[in-house]
Amino acid sequence: MARRGGRTVAVALAVALASGCKEHPRRSPPQAAASPHVPPGGGALPAALPSAAPGRTPAAPSPAVTSMQATYDAGASSCRLVFGPSLQPFVGEPALAPNDAGVLLVTHRDGVPIVTRVVAAAMAAPLVTDAPAPRVPFPPCVAAAGFAFCMDRAGGIHRRALDGDAADVIAARARPGTPFAAEAVATGHVVVVYLADRHTSEGVVTAAYATLDDGPPVALSDEGSGATHVTLAPRGGALLALALDGRSAMTPAHARTLTAAGGQLRVGEDDVVFVGGGAEANTRAALGVSATGASFALIPIARDVGFGLTTVRIDEPPRMDEPATWYAYANGLDPAPIAATHGTSPIRVARVRPLDGRFDAPWGLELGSLDDGGAFRSHGLVASRGRVRSAALAADRAGLLWLAYTDSAGTWLERRACP
Repeated sequence: MARRGGRTVAVALAVALASGCKEHPRRSPPQAAASPHVPPGGGALPAALPSAAPGRTPAAPSPAVTSMQATYDAGASSCRLVFGPSLQPFVGEPALAPNDAGVLLVTHRDGVPIVTRVVAAAMAAPLVTDAPAPRVPFPPCVAAAGFAFCMDRAGGIHRRALDGDAADVIAARARPGTPFAAEAVATGHVVVVYLADRHTSEGVVTAAYATLDDGPPVALSDEGSGATHVTLAPRGGALLALALDGRSAMTPAHARTLTAAGGQLRVGEDDVVFVGGGAEANTRAALGVSATGASFALIPIARDVGFGLTTVRIDEPPRMDEPATWYAYANGLDPAPIAATHGTSPIRVARVRPLDGRFDAPWGLELGSLDDGGAFRSHGLVASRGRVRSAALAADRAGLLWLAYTDSAGTWLERRACP
């Protein structure tokens, strides 16, 4: 078991069990082929899709969780469209790297990055091609500190400069097809966090690891715990790492602070900041960090009754059982894409949620903000076609948002100004 000042993860899990966490009911399978969402009477798509009908009321929360029902804007999004939507010549989630001219979109082919440069001033018309759009492999690339990090089919995470430098370095070797993250921790230094197999007396488990530049792997998952998702965000001069240990009945969320000194990676103590319900195969989370350093884990997860977004405040240093707020969804979905910005105030959020309680309901993309107290404010829904299946979000120096998302028609790029 992972120890923290004499406390163990088992304590956190026992508390979760005592407060009624259990495996959530199996949801109906998704619709085989989603049709475009068209308003009654046909015609063009609206500026925003209709807001969701009220869903089931979640069970009484534990003392650490505040239950709130968000108020959704049924009209046009308050995030003004500045560029796009521009249909891209690929299908899947890119990494976004804003620069002074526009944004770089990074995809890959078996670990080799492909960089698409978009110039904001050009205000190009939507890109449409008769050729079938190639599908981007999962997991998506990550852009950090002027580098692209992309995983090949064998699990090697390649690092290559975004400026076209041909040098290619294997920064880490992960379990193939699993998510990873990368961030700059100090001038010229980058940390990569990823999942890899660990051999134990009970068999092989998947655990979280980190590397600094080309250094050796450092375990983020203590003995007795594993990981199914890992992400990273800069906070001050350090990094905040979040790992989910998805299980059928409960999902502990572990947080650590990472720093670099003397060319060595230093790992802070591990704390279980939150315990959610059972995880699905693709349960992922995001970290949002404001310009003031206020930090939140955003975890779409099941509770004992219902499914929704939980925002968990993470102190410095992280501590056990951090305060959390629950926002109910009208239904469950897997995956439940979520993205958030780092270093902006307020934190900007893009989330995919069901638009009503039907098992075949459209999945809409909603933009919103998270203040330093953790309250979510909706800016409305982005017009989309069918089900939205991925979302990537990044803020540029002008404070504008670059948004990439994939729906039934393809992958789109937009630039928006939010209040």
